Amino acid sequence: MDYFECEVANKAKLPPTRFGAVAQIVGNTPNKATLTAWTAPGFFSGDPEFTTLTRRVFNLSEFIQEADLVEVVIEADEVLVTDEDTWEANKTPIDEVHSMSGKVQIVTTNTVVSGVIDPQFNTVHRVERSLVKASVAEADPAFPAALLAGAGTFPSPVTDRWTTYEEVRHGWYIKTVEGMSNTDLAVRGTTRSRYWPAVMEDFNVDFVNGLREDGTEYIAKVTVDCNYKEAYNGQSRADVTRSWTRTVPASVAPSVILTDQFSYSGIFFNWNSKECLHPQVDFQESTGTHPDFARYYVRDMSFAATDQQDWPAYQVYEEDPQPYKGGWLKEIVKVYKPVDTIRSS
Repeated sequence: MDYFECEVANKAKLPPTRFGAVAQIVGNTPNKATLTAWTAPGFFSGDPEFTTLTRRVFNLSEFIQEADLVEVVIEADEVLVTDEDTWEANKTPIDEVHSMSGKVQIVTTNTVVSGVIDPQFNTVHRVERSLVKASVAEADPAFPAALLAGAGTFPSPVTDRWTTYEEVRHGWYIKTVEGMSNTDLAVRGTTRSRYWPAVMEDFNVDFVNGLREDGTEYIAKVTVDCNYKEAYNGQSRADVTRSWTRTVPASVAPSVILTDQFSYSGIFFNWNSKECLHPQVDFQESTGTHPDFARYYVRDMSFAATDQQDWPAYQVYEEDPQPYKGGWLKEIVKVYKPVDTIRSS
């Protein structure tokens, strides 16, 4: 700028200035004062232009590696001109016709890398965060959030990338990319409630013979002995295996324990079994020379065993899959059989 200085009467008032000149009056003596003025190149030809000052700064924030601080004097009512690289801009009044325009122009951004504990698996996931201009963010197929297949630049065992965008100020987003892995697995011990049906432990039929006066025998009474392991419906030891997949998990067939109930209508006795697991049960009866029967009768019945004849070592079922970071959480529950309890009946 050009600099001018002259003496003026004390208490003289500065006339209105126009854009391109900055002036002030400073009183020196009781009678005189000093007028100082700065004029921008082109002021006298009617086309003033102030010099733009640009200063490069580094590490302005964790996301901004390099930026230019740009300052220039502009007209007080001039609208700030910004572009998509402008991080922030401000205008500070100097006098009635001048303002100082300040802008931060981002040159280079920095990707912030961190390790985050995934609470579902207690494993460390690599997370990358970066500052992205709106024109780039909003054109991304993953905007505002999506799961992208493939590891990209992430190291193994990453198989997918969970990408989200968050607007931090007008024109700028924070892009967060978390590496996901379909090998993530968490097994925890706990308890689960499960039904375990009654089990027929053993079944025995005995015929008690009577003796006639002539010395011949006949069936006088039948005794039936059956031992059951009681049904149990309550908490048992369990393992829950949690995994993650990008697609909806396929259904898992649960363990099914099919019980059976049967009734026997015999010659000398009837028998009703409770709903239970049981081995094959055979009934064989004959009247022989029993005095109450006119003829010789035979009753031969067999009831097939259930598919399982005792509690399996464990039962397996799947919890409802839950959406998680663009994919799905899958939980397989293995419930171990409780301690056996046996009751006779």
